[in-house]
Amino acid sequence: MAEHFGVSYSLSGLYEVLRRAGLSWVSARSRHPQRDGQVQEAFKKLRRAGSGRIARGGGAPEGGYLVSG
Repeated sequence: MAEHFGVSYSLSGLYEVLRRAGLSWVSARSRHPQRDGQVQEAFKKLRRAGSGRIARGGGAPEGGYLVSG
């Protein structure tokens, strides 16, 4: 900022300037350095071929949870 516009801001000050202008800072989602693209694509294909749902453990038992009140 200082080199290009001749002004310097703290990080929080820069966020405030962006907010006043109706803008926000957006960054890309990080990716794990050891990710395997082929495995990810295979998972997507497998998921599309199935019901589209992934079985997960946990959650409330069939009767639900008891809550005092």
